[in-house]
Amino acid sequence: MLRYTTLAFGLIVLALASPARPAEFSGELASGAWYHVEIPDGWQPGDTLVLYQHGLDFTPPSNAPGLGPLRDVMLSEGYAVAATSYQERGWALFTAIDDNRDLLAKFESVAGGAPGEVVPFGGSMGGLTALKLAEADGFPPVKGVYALCPAAGGARLWDAGIDLRLAFDAVCGPDGAGAFPEGDPPMPWAMNLSDIPNGLGDFFDYAELIPVLVPLEQCTGVSLPPALRNDAMQRRLDQLMNFAHITDENFFVTNIAYATYALSDLVRAPEKLDGHNPFMTVGVDYSSDPEIAANILRIRPDQEAAFTAFQASMRPPARPERDGGPPPAALTTPERLAEMDKRLAAREARMHDRTRATLAFYGALSPEQQRVFDALQRLRGRGGGMGGGMGGMRGRWGGGGMGRMGPPFARPPQ
Repeated sequence: MLRYTTLAFGLIVLALASPARPAEFSGELASGAWYHVEIPDGWQPGDTLVLYQHGLDFTPPSNAPGLGPLRDVMLSEGYAVAATSYQERGWALFTAIDDNRDLLAKFESVAGGAPGEVVPFGGSMGGLTALKLAEADGFPPVKGVYALCPAAGGARLWDAGIDLRLAFDAVCGPDGAGAFPEGDPPMPWAMNLSDIPNGLGDFFDYAELIPVLVPLEQCTGVSLPPALRNDAMQRRLDQLMNFAHITDENFFVTNIAYATYALSDLVRAPEKLDGHNPFMTVGVDYSSDPEIAANILRIRPDQEAAFTAFQASMRPPARPERDGGPPPAALTTPERLAEMDKRLAAREARMHDRTRATLAFYGALSPEQQRVFDALQRLRGRGGGMGGGMGGMRGRWGGGGMGRMGPPFARPPQ
């Protein structure tokens, strides 16, 4: 009997000594963002709140976000913790500050009062958001910022990404060694939103990156053991990594994913740049690699219209739909010859349009741009004539030029 009494007493003491579970709240806000709040026992209005910021994530907001890797530590120290999913996927800086204001208002309503101080905390893009919260209006005093590997360059990171995207075309394109998926003109270098998978939350998840990894592998063999790469693969891989100042191959793949998926989402998403091209190559110094520099044409914003017309003229025509007439096998010889004449006339008209668009674009270029254009035609036209040479240039000119900020933004970068 004494044994059972002692055991029961021990369990009671253990239960009394165990900390109470934090109060937890989650749900969806009017903006479409989701929130998650945990408040430790004993927290009072005026105490400190940690605002956790997640990193780059392509999962559309659909449930309560996590509270980060230090959740348990922060709660045990008596801090309340809150997080927002943001209302946008991908590069979420356009609305992240407003999303945190909404989060703070929700926190105050469930906590019964406002915190005395806040500590923004996050990594990568979340680290940048945490730094920006320290500068933003409408928040309690910031006690400190915990930013892990923050993307502190902000929109300048877009430049590094687009430079790498251009360099891939310049290095891999001439050899026919690989081509990334294309999107709709006038920015074929940017994939369409429908081609960016939901849930692409981690650029180390190679299974989700297959459409980009296949041409990257074809060009560089980056996922192969070095002994299995041929000399051309290794040369191109070394050239691209040196150009990007990257020494780790896994991190190189991550940067390629950012240069394709993240930038495509940035320019395509209607709530972000909404089809506006923020990049141009005029004035960008690529001299660290003369081959890459020679294969990037510099386009100014005022040359955009001529370039767009040139690009459109290079696209192959859509396959004509049959008009319901008799099948080709049922045509008489004169009828077949008449059809051939129609197709030849249409082809000749397209060639005239292509010539006019090319001459108009060429005339809009500066002498230095014309020199690069001529060199690119010689490079791409080997065995392909004008159509093969010009049509294969794809993303290196970027539907208006890429590389640094150019035409106005649909919305200012945050």
